[in-house]
Amino acid sequence: MITDPFRLVESHTCPMSTCQAPAGSPCRTTSGKVALKYHTARFQLVPALRSELHVATPAVRHPGSAWQALPVQKLAAPAVPMEVRLA
Repeated sequence: MITDPFRLVESHTCPMSTCQAPAGSPCRTTSGKVALKYHTARFQLVPALRSELHVATPAVRHPGSAWQALPVQKLAAPAVPMEVRLA
């Protein structure tokens, strides 16, 4: 289970018309830099973070530097369904 707030936020595309950062990338400012915090409209898509006032962009995303889309991470192979017997 993902517990890092920034990973939960980045699992969604930013709905802000000025940003529209793809899933897996941090939000950006109108000047084209990585935003210091995620847009409210984006982190409120995550039910666990709706009560937060802001979610800061972590240092690993280099806030304040020039924004560029990060490569999309491949998800793990889907689990093979199997039968489970309960006695």
